[in-house]
Amino acid sequence: MKRKKLDPHNATILEVAYAKTGSMLKAARVVAFVFAWGQARKDLGSSMSVEDFAEYWGESVATAYRQQALFREVFDLCRTPDPVLDMLEVAGGERLDLGEVVAA
Repeated sequence: MKRKKLDPHNATILEVAYAKTGSMLKAARVVAFVFAWGQARKDLGSSMSVEDFAEYWGESVATAYRQQALFREVFDLCRTPDPVLDMLEVAGGERLDLGEVVAA
């Protein structure tokens, strides 16, 4: 079955991640990273680095950078999940206009 082209202007984070990676496992890892980043950001503040994220969650810096690399495979216009999280806070819903943070 052929997957239909996804419109990032009306999609969930999971839908965009799956469309960009072609793997539900990778998509789930991207979503987990976004929400883990959000929890760390909530507790540590908005000017967090990847190293801060790794320390907060007690994982290696290399693992955190691998997670960030997978995130950037999907959200290729972002360095960190901060813009995606900001959109989630404003939207307050499931579907977002992720066209600003994803190259089509």
